[in-house]
Amino acid sequence: NRTGHVRIGDSSWRVEAEQDLPAGTAVVVTGIEGITLRIQPR
Repeated sequence: NRTGHVRIGDSSWRVEAEQDLPAGTAVVVTGIEGITLRIQPR
């Protein structure tokens, strides 16, 4: 599954990646679509 949630400060965001990422992977935000952050591994 390439979707999940990440906590940033006191907010929880829905995230979507182009590949499966294990929990704890360092990521960068590559875009925002509505309330979903697009991410990729750092």
